[in-house]
Amino acid sequence: MSQHDVELRQRMSSAGMYSPLGDTHHGLNPVSPPDPSHASRRFSQYSQVPQAHDDDTPSGTRPLLHQQGSSRASSYSFPKTDYAHIQGQDGTHKTEAESLHAFGVPKKVLETSWVRFFQSWPVHLTALAATAAVTYIGSARVFWYPEEGPMVLGQQLTHDITSNLLQLVAKVHEIMIIFSLSAIALSMFRRRLVGDGIRLGFLTGGYRVGDLAYLASPSFWHQGLDNTRPWEVLLCGFLVFATIMSTLVGPVSAVLLVPALGWFDYAPGTAFSNIASPIIYWRRQDLVWAPTMEVTRNTKRCVRSSGIYLSVCPARGFREINEWVKDWPATDLSSPLLFQSTTSSIGRRLEFAQAGPDRSVTLSTTPSDFLLHSIGLFQNYIGITNVGEVSGNSRYRLATRGESTVQGTKFSSVLYQPMVQSKCNVYDLDDFMKTDKVFYPTKDFNCMGDKDCQSRKDIPRQLEPKKSRFKDGKVEEDVTSFFSETNSSVVYIAGKITEPVVGQAGPKVYLCNMIASWMPAQYSTDQTVSSVLQSTMNSADSMQAAFANKNPATPDLQGRVVRFNDGWLKLLSPMINQTGTYRWTSLDALTEHFSSSKDANGNDKNANDSGQPRTGDGTALETFLAKVFGVYLTEGLARTSTQHDTMVKLREDATVLSYANLNKQHHPRLSVSNITAVDDKTHVHDALQNKTVNMSLDAYKEFLGSMLPINIEAERYGYGTGQQRKTLHFAQAIMGIYVGTVVLYAAAIAVGHVLELCHLRSRHGHRIRVLSVAAWDDLQGLIMLALKTPAPGGDLMDAGGGSHVDPDLEEGCEGSR
Repeated sequence: MSQHDVELRQRMSSAGMYSPLGDTHHGLNPVSPPDPSHASRRFSQYSQVPQAHDDDTPSGTRPLLHQQGSSRASSYSFPKTDYAHIQGQDGTHKTEAESLHAFGVPKKVLETSWVRFFQSWPVHLTALAATAAVTYIGSARVFWYPEEGPMVLGQQLTHDITSNLLQLVAKVHEIMIIFSLSAIALSMFRRRLVGDGIRLGFLTGGYRVGDLAYLASPSFWHQGLDNTRPWEVLLCGFLVFATIMSTLVGPVSAVLLVPALGWFDYAPGTAFSNIASPIIYWRRQDLVWAPTMEVTRNTKRCVRSSGIYLSVCPARGFREINEWVKDWPATDLSSPLLFQSTTSSIGRRLEFAQAGPDRSVTLSTTPSDFLLHSIGLFQNYIGITNVGEVSGNSRYRLATRGESTVQGTKFSSVLYQPMVQSKCNVYDLDDFMKTDKVFYPTKDFNCMGDKDCQSRKDIPRQLEPKKSRFKDGKVEEDVTSFFSETNSSVVYIAGKITEPVVGQAGPKVYLCNMIASWMPAQYSTDQTVSSVLQSTMNSADSMQAAFANKNPATPDLQGRVVRFNDGWLKLLSPMINQTGTYRWTSLDALTEHFSSSKDANGNDKNANDSGQPRTGDGTALETFLAKVFGVYLTEGLARTSTQHDTMVKLREDATVLSYANLNKQHHPRLSVSNITAVDDKTHVHDALQNKTVNMSLDAYKEFLGSMLPINIEAERYGYGTGQQRKTLHFAQAIMGIYVGTVVLYAAAIAVGHVLELCHLRSRHGHRIRVLSVAAWDDLQGLIMLALKTPAPGGDLMDAGGGSHVDPDLEEGCEGSR
């Protein structure tokens, strides 16, 4: 051993960094017991190890950290040949590593091999992969299992069991993220220890990621943070950030992994795999929602009393409406009407609302009656026939779609329902008779681009009281039928009330207008929640949006204004009683409820003797009348195109067309029809009717294509992921922040390596390097060992403070200042 090395060892031993080697019995002398009295002199304001060396440092001199955990590192190194043949107490030779360990030689602080580029990244890569998987699972809209729970290996598991297992997985994912954030924090702390140092109160901060109590401790708040030093602020800020993130990742991971209840689509083609979509209503599409209401062959018999009983007649809903108006003292006509299907267990509501706060126009709407029956019949068919996966679910929902694709073919079917705008003006009878002209109230209507409606809105129909049916001035009930000019879009009605049930007293005359339109809508039904067919138009908001030409359900489609033939309007007021010349119509029965011409004793009461003032404000009565007449016309329109069959295609190929008639699904013979092509392919044979028709199968299919298709899709209810909600968006944001943090950290390391390869230096002249600091087992153990280490003496007396280095040692080490 050279004299220089001997002197160097002696100085290191006097500094308390080594125990000297003895020659007695070829063994090792024990280390001198530490003197705790000198522990306080081991730390200055910062705890640190010296700056790393530039690449210009000789290869034989590398930064080393004392094995016992000194708070200050040394860069001393020794020739390897000095320790290659040391003998132990048993006389055996020691290896170089064992010899170095026996002497208490410090270990390396910095990793310099190529392994350093990969050894710290597995913890981040596994956490990132798990985060990507968890985020994808939580964001993808996937059905997991029904409300009852999943079936696993023939065993029915409850949702609680499944949820607990998934929460365990979420906990594992949380731990992986915390490991990743802790690894970043520890790397930052180590680099600071070999750089500018870390304040003593903050020395254990690298191990306190996730410890909320530490953020409130005096050690953290009283560490003496220097706000002018960006890296100190960055290190404290990252610790706070990582702690908050580690607190949040557990709950958000559970939000992403644990399924929640909701509606989910079936896999394409599986819901109705045993039938062919769409279902077909046996009525030509152009006639279902006809542009003009006219008397048809089926409705000719609706002019008499049978008109309020036959489902094909516009006045079929009179009885329900009559009872609704009759009960106005109990309901104030505020509750919607419910019409029940006679072929299924679902019903439809007739809703109404005011178009605006001024209550000038009343809006009313309801689904078409034939749609109610068609969807209800199909729902019944699902219950008795295996049509696909939907038949095996305990809870499902049927919903119509404007367009669907079946086997590569697009089917478009826009469904409509009527919406009526109604408006009434009310006048005192005496004032009315003194007026030369009065006009029907059309100015507040939305004509939706219809020219006829717009012309009648600009030039409203007028009435001359002295030439009208009210010219005699008699105080008695009277009402006209609904009437219109030839194929006009505006419907009129007028009448007289002796004593209104609402508003001011005294005989009144009312003039009312209505316009109707077919509005696009979509429908759904879920019998578990409600037995009512739901419609996107059946709400006050939807009707008001449609009135304002803003339909949220189908913004690309506008309503189509309906025109009326006067003969069809007369079907709304069929004669329900006739005695001699006395005729009693359905409208007479309805308007009877408008008047209260009897006093408390049952005697006739003269309206002029009512004793109530006439203010001329008839807003309450105007709204009352507009609501009743609008509802009645709406229901009449909803009854159009009824009494046709609903069909479901069972099989369709080049030679056979088979379909089920849902209106006869329980009939033993008529439930299924088979149409087969005859050999010459110019005729088809109807097996149900046992006759041959002069029509090819392709022509028959084309004819069938002119019928109204009803595109119905199914959704199932159960547990799954991907429902868009605020908690999901928050969880996605937290996972995105974590991924961004790791990516930003990796980018910073990569940029540092590039700058290092370019041999760039900082503005202070120091070589830019990315230090890979070797890990230690426990930072708190490091501190305790450092505190128990004997104080330095001799030439290194004040080296712990970093204020002095003996010039004689510069050849063997690089001093830290």
